[in-house]
Amino acid sequence: MPDMRLDSLPPILHSLWRSFRVALGLLTLLPAGDLSGATPAERRQSLYLLPLIGLVIGILLWFAWFMLPRSPWLAAMVVLVIWVVLTGALHLDGLADSMDAWMGGHRDPNRTLYILRDPTCGPMAIVALILALGLKLVSLGTLFQADAAIFLPAVPVIGRVGIIILYGTTPYVRPGGLGEALRPEAQDRYWLFSSLAGSLVVMVLFLGFVLVAALVAAAVAFVLVRWAAMVRLRGFTGDVAGAMIELVETAALLVIALVVAM
Repeated sequence: MPDMRLDSLPPILHSLWRSFRVALGLLTLLPAGDLSGATPAERRQSLYLLPLIGLVIGILLWFAWFMLPRSPWLAAMVVLVIWVVLTGALHLDGLADSMDAWMGGHRDPNRTLYILRDPTCGPMAIVALILALGLKLVSLGTLFQADAAIFLPAVPVIGRVGIIILYGTTPYVRPGGLGEALRPEAQDRYWLFSSLAGSLVVMVLFLGFVLVAALVAAAVAFVLVRWAAMVRLRGFTGDVAGAMIELVETAALLVIALVVAM
């Protein structure tokens, strides 16, 4: 994807475009082009565009549902596969690694970090993946059966709002890790508030009356994951961030499905 060469646009829009591409390339398999020219500031700013990436994912998932036959469970399976493919299973990998490290770390931060670097999967990783994917599949099927797919685009947004809050409130404990370049600095507060405000508008538009229930579920998942990371690691890593996205998404999607099924 070539750079936009629109001289009439202010430099900030060029910078935002590059930051958007960084976020797109970091958390999806969608084409983002050559990102080697992105500055450290643009990489940091990409953190605040993650909810927008979530909205792109959510709209693509909704469009996939719209194009599929009206068989709710078949559509749910296909949409779930597309969801995994779009993200490259990156967040699922983080969830699997985090569960293995949590169970095998024996309350030792160094051992926990060592297991997080281990590319192999243990039984707890497999159990976590089965449960997360199973809950998403059932929740998607319930949404589609109730003809409530309009709620779907907001779910990936909620998951990525959690990452912004995680970065803003929790130390990053793996120097040189994939997520280190996203660590915010004091001058980034404007981007933080703008991103959260924009995300709230999107969630209100798509979720409406179920917003409160979805946010409560997402907040509970966020607090539990952050608490576990602080107890074990005194901070978080990229794998923990991936696990956060998966668990917050799953919690929000499950509660939305429960509400529409009532």
